[in-house]
Amino acid sequence: MKTGLVLEGGGARCAYTAGALQWLMDHNVTFDYGVGNSICGLYLFCFLTGNGELLHETSTRIAMGKGTVGLPALLREGTLIGYNRMFEKVVSSKHPLDMKKVHALSKLAEFGVYDLEKGESIWLNQKDLDDDLYYLKAASTIPIFGKEVEMNGRYYLDGGLTAMIPIERAMEQECDKFLIITTKTKDYVRKPSSKLELGMIKHFYGNYPKLYEHVKNRSDYYYHERSVIEELEKEGKALHLFPSDNCGVSRFGGTQEQFEKLYERGYQDFQDKEEEILAFLKK
Repeated sequence: MKTGLVLEGGGARCAYTAGALQWLMDHNVTFDYGVGNSICGLYLFCFLTGNGELLHETSTRIAMGKGTVGLPALLREGTLIGYNRMFEKVVSSKHPLDMKKVHALSKLAEFGVYDLEKGESIWLNQKDLDDDLYYLKAASTIPIFGKEVEMNGRYYLDGGLTAMIPIERAMEQECDKFLIITTKTKDYVRKPSSKLELGMIKHFYGNYPKLYEHVKNRSDYYYHERSVIEELEKEGKALHLFPSDNCGVSRFGGTQEQFEKLYERGYQDFQDKEEEILAFLKK
């Protein structure tokens, strides 16, 4: 029986995932395979290497902390989110990822990046990670809000452009059951991309027509993935966990206090469902 851990992205909302992963660490829960998108790619490796300090620090202080979003980022990096600053802080943290541990992971751990030239998301794993975490920065970088990341002459963005909840990737890896952590509350409604957003994509990424189509269809991708998860739940193959409360945190907004509350909410939601989680993983 192969068990997969599946992590949705979600910007600042991923503080919830960080708290949930800390609970899993505290309860010595392991998986045969893991996949995470956006900043949750980083959180996946924090979890797998037992780095709870970086998990908490990044999700509550670094990811959307003061100076990382808005005017300060625009002045410093020319983008609305300062991904360079963000990952410089991650790499220089007092609790950085132990790359020897990362590369030595015996079970496959993947994250998605969007290859602009190919016009598709590709999957990388622990063997691909560089010391400066450029690939993980690319995996977190949303078009328009940040600049595409260059690695070896190719340009990458967030793999969540085509796979927000990477459940189908976990299925391709032949997992038999899935613990899925998403970052939106039950009543969340994903709206289609706005004309303004699509216009900006066409303006800034006119040389990459496939990107325009993927952004245009993101809402459809999201609800398709949700439907796949619902079918797996009906079959008893999936346990889907999500925030009982967003604690006032949006994709790009919130205070440090709110991030802390959302992190704690992730931990508490899992604590409240301890019996259900452990029973599902054991069966």
